[in-house]
Amino acid sequence: MQQNYDAETVIRSPQYERLRFGWDAWLGVVGYIAEQHSPDALLRVSLSADAARSLKWNASVRWGPYRETVKNQPALGSALSELWHEVEDNHRIFWSHQDSVRRPIPYRADSWLDDRSAAALQSLINIGHRLFADDWQIVIVYQPSELSYARVQTRILAADYAVYRGGRGATLRESCQTLYHNAIDLFTAHIQRISEHIAYEGIQ
Repeated sequence: MQQNYDAETVIRSPQYERLRFGWDAWLGVVGYIAEQHSPDALLRVSLSADAARSLKWNASVRWGPYRETVKNQPALGSALSELWHEVEDNHRIFWSHQDSVRRPIPYRADSWLDDRSAAALQSLINIGHRLFADDWQIVIVYQPSELSYARVQTRILAADYAVYRGGRGATLRESCQTLYHNAIDLFTAHIQRISEHIAYEGIQ
């Protein structure tokens, strides 16, 4: 029996709009994994500097019994791009072609973070370079949570773990800014120790 068909009344699922920045796309993927695969899905990014002050980025994603990791990448974008290739090569994440438009690649090198998030993270990197040379590490963890203020957690470890402080927020920018505020006393104390050491060396 022929059914009446009206193209104007067909219900269609809303199309997913590709996110502007790669970091946000990755957060969306982790959220999808948490909903469709395992609620413990988590994204972890860490960065440190070598003796030449070149940044080294590591990234990993885990859910349930699965974990994929990439190490020693020169930029956040390359770390997250390579991480996605590892995930895609070894796992089926998206259940439909429509869902697959959420893939967090490709993004241009300048399209991984919005300007305000990039500036907040860069301020922590600058402190690492200026105060701790190559003895520092920043760790960023994202995990979907009903508590929006706890979704992104950022930590800095430096000076042979004498400096250790964290911050959290709903976004990477908020998390980095909270960390900076929470750690300012440690940064100030470290500067004071450096100044005292220089002064002591000067009178020897």
